[in-house]
Amino acid sequence: MLTAYDFSMAKIVDEAGMDILLVGDSASNVMAGHETTLPITLDQMIYHASAVVRAVKRAFVVVDIPFGNYQGNSSEALRSAIRIMKESGAHAVKVEGGAEIKESVLRILSAGVPVMGHLGLTPQSIYKFGTYTVRAREEEEAEKLIEDAKREPLHAGLSMNCIQPAKPVGLMCRTFDRVGNLFCEACGCGFTSRGVPVEGGVEVRLGARKKHNLRHGPYYSLGGER
Repeated sequence: MLTAYDFSMAKIVDEAGMDILLVGDSASNVMAGHETTLPITLDQMIYHASAVVRAVKRAFVVVDIPFGNYQGNSSEALRSAIRIMKESGAHAVKVEGGAEIKESVLRILSAGVPVMGHLGLTPQSIYKFGTYTVRAREEEEAEKLIEDAKREPLHAGLSMNCIQPAKPVGLMCRTFDRVGNLFCEACGCGFTSRGVPVEGGVEVRLGARKKHNLRHGPYYSLGGER
């Protein structure tokens, strides 16, 4: 799975054979130059998603529901998801969080909209964490993450799968031991090359921004230098 925010890049990535394109709220950083993902609006996400969908011939397109459009209000979550699906033509939506967004996820699923979960480093909570570093190093946070991965509706095939970026490798293995593929298929940022049995990989295209050069992905300069 690779991020795409515009027609041209989506067409290239789709023709290259990528299975899933994620229209991420990281467009806030990459396309608009914001410090975080928080400023991007639902209208802006629909704009980017519509461009990507128009370019795609084969890939599955997932769109982030932006910050403030699903947390704490399941009715708002459903309205946001329906707008994305109807106005962009996308195939699924993605939300961040575990137990705290359960009602929102259930409400979206009740309308027949596929939902992709996102646990671990959740950029919409950056001001809670304070940094884009590896999450769940402490046992209490690690246990919560595992429980969230097991929790309805984030498992048992109700939601599509569970992205768990920026987690310790040992915790990723523990998650599979405790949850396993009976409950969800997990994609991990940077784990596919580190011996962790994830079902796929997620890479976020950060453009020319060096500031958030995350260690789970390679950095290439505009001149092609790593």
